[in-house]
Amino acid sequence: MAQKLTNTAPNRYPGIFRTMRARLAESRGPDLGGGDLRILSFGCSAGFEMLSLRSYFPDASLFGCDRSADALDRAKRNLREDAGIVFYSTPEAIEAFGPYDMILAMSVLCQYPASSKVDRLDTLFPFSTFAGLAGQLVSSLRPGGLISIFNGNYLVSALPEAGLLTPVRSPLIHTNGFIDKFAPDGSRLTQSFRDKATIAHKAVAGGITDDDLRDCIYEKGTWGVAIDVDFLPKTVAGDVNFGDPRLAGGIAVEDALRKGVVASGRVERAGQAADGRTVVESEWRKTRLDGSVTGFGTWQTVASAERAGQLTDRQRAALAVTNEKTTRKDILIERLKSRLPF
Repeated sequence: MAQKLTNTAPNRYPGIFRTMRARLAESRGPDLGGGDLRILSFGCSAGFEMLSLRSYFPDASLFGCDRSADALDRAKRNLREDAGIVFYSTPEAIEAFGPYDMILAMSVLCQYPASSKVDRLDTLFPFSTFAGLAGQLVSSLRPGGLISIFNGNYLVSALPEAGLLTPVRSPLIHTNGFIDKFAPDGSRLTQSFRDKATIAHKAVAGGITDDDLRDCIYEKGTWGVAIDVDFLPKTVAGDVNFGDPRLAGGIAVEDALRKGVVASGRVERAGQAADGRTVVESEWRKTRLDGSVTGFGTWQTVASAERAGQLTDRQRAALAVTNEKTTRKDILIERLKSRLPF
């Protein structure tokens, strides 16, 4: 068995979804295969991932599998107004509905939070179990298909099938999750740290690379140079007078360097183009195991003033009221009241 928790949420991995869609558009054409696309959500939980995928792949055939009866029941209800097939996860069932053009194993091939509290993982979740599950998924993938493994306890590079998988990257792909990493013998490779703004790893042993902490999308074929999907525009206007950069997500690399951890942060600069449009330039930057910093490529978008962080006094006042109304105390009281029978 892999992950037992069935927590989920809508659109949890937009950067991964967008990158996979862009790569399929490159390899299959703008129509993404003309309605022949088959996608498996492995560990579909309540079906929110399938609902999210529908917005990215409107014509695809969607399949989801899980081993939780409660999750499958919720998924069937959540998908009742959209075409999607969910089934109890067994090797035979996965094969019966395959092969697939896309497989997503997101926060499934792991044991969390238990893995964060042990020195060795081999008795709790042996590598053979991880390799068996991942190997079947790779075998169920069509040639040229894509698989995403996010938040796995073991390294994809350690799989017997690693030679069939080529990493797919884009400026949006900066991490493969916060789950602690382990070697095939079960020994710990990283100690991870997570809070509301941080996904960080500290290496506690050798045998891991920076790519092992970033790559999460792979194309089935033969091993080769990583595939870079440059679908985000690098420029959308002429000369732009950009302001100072600001941290828009993740952790500042300066803080990560000081703490000696591998972590990423998204930096944004807003500015005005000559034609008056507001432009935002973004980039994910990440510390490396050797203590240096790397960037994954900038992209630009035309944005509203609000998106660029340029708020009026009235707008700031409205947000201040929002913050006052959403204290932890107010939220808990409102939840309690909603459950009372009177």
